[in-house]
Amino acid sequence: MGRARTSETARARTKSAALNEIVRGIQQLQDILTAIEDFSKEGFPYRDAAKAKAELQFRNCLRQVFGERSPEFQTYRNHRIRIGSAGETGQSIAVVKTLIERLDQKKRDTQNGVTSSPSNPPAGERTAARTRLTLVPPSTPTAKITMPQPPATPAAPVTMSVAMTTNVRPPAAVVPPPAPAPVIPPPAPPVAHREEPPPPVHVASPSPASAAPVAIPPAEQADNSPLGRLRKVCLRFHAVIRQLRLRKDYRPTLEVDDIYDLQDVLHALLKLEFDEVGVDEWSPPYTDGAARRTFLLEKDEIAFVAKKTGQGLTAKDLADQVNTDAARYAARAKCTMLFCFIYDPEGRIGSPTRLESDLTSVCDRCAVEVLVAPK
Repeated sequence: MGRARTSETARARTKSAALNEIVRGIQQLQDILTAIEDFSKEGFPYRDAAKAKAELQFRNCLRQVFGERSPEFQTYRNHRIRIGSAGETGQSIAVVKTLIERLDQKKRDTQNGVTSSPSNPPAGERTAARTRLTLVPPSTPTAKITMPQPPATPAAPVTMSVAMTTNVRPPAAVVPPPAPAPVIPPPAPPVAHREEPPPPVHVASPSPASAAPVAIPPAEQADNSPLGRLRKVCLRFHAVIRQLRLRKDYRPTLEVDDIYDLQDVLHALLKLEFDEVGVDEWSPPYTDGAARRTFLLEKDEIAFVAKKTGQGLTAKDLADQVNTDAARYAARAKCTMLFCFIYDPEGRIGSPTRLESDLTSVCDRCAVEVLVAPK
């Protein structure tokens, strides 16, 4: 009984996780749909960069929810959001709405698969129930009723046999005729993979300790994808550095004064989120021969670079550095994403959101995403 209860709990958790993934995908597609409607408005700022970022989010959503081998991902993996005219905008919106309808259908199918309706028995049982019905001729005496025909067309009288049921018991001397042998129905076809209903004890309401986990709204769930974990590390990095300064009795601590301090702390934090963290040492042309480290994640599919703002480093310089890094890792066969973290503890970047939108890009070979923190 304990093993059956464990199996039921595991199945409930698996289906709950699948439903949460589908709900999260629907929410992401709805956000992209809202963004497309905003792009079509007149005067939208930085439209090209924001559209490129929405296309990247659209492809990542299809990969996470449907899978890389799904027809949806193979069909729309290189999809471009077109907003040049009202017709192109309508086509882009129709594509996203179609995918949302497919996710809604997938959600309903998953919910229907959790519990089966007892009012619809399996097809084998319905066939067996119909087969067991046997017609037995009546054994009671019948009376003949003669129906007269119209005088214009004389014909033989029509007789109808009507069964009349009587409650009079026949005399003891009269032996009733033997009842006909019952017809044996053919055996019902076996039902494939038919499971027996659970014992009554499992139908009772479970205790709070053994109840299935409650579905968490998408807004309260953490993005556990590789890019989601990278964003979490970058967004919380400044809080980690401030906490390292608060040591007892003002003991010596690690201060992030340059790019090498930044890379050392990031390398340690990445070990918490990823099993394997590779390092690519190289000397980019913008450092005058100084070595820089690039972290390689997810079997070298994601290249993660970090930069720190300082005196004399402008937004144009940062853009040139990101383009140089993207050109290097786009030439690699495995790399499909360059993630750039710009650490700005002194607030030297006046418009961090604008810089992110300008540098984020999507291409067939290697996508680029830029995150500035703290803002």
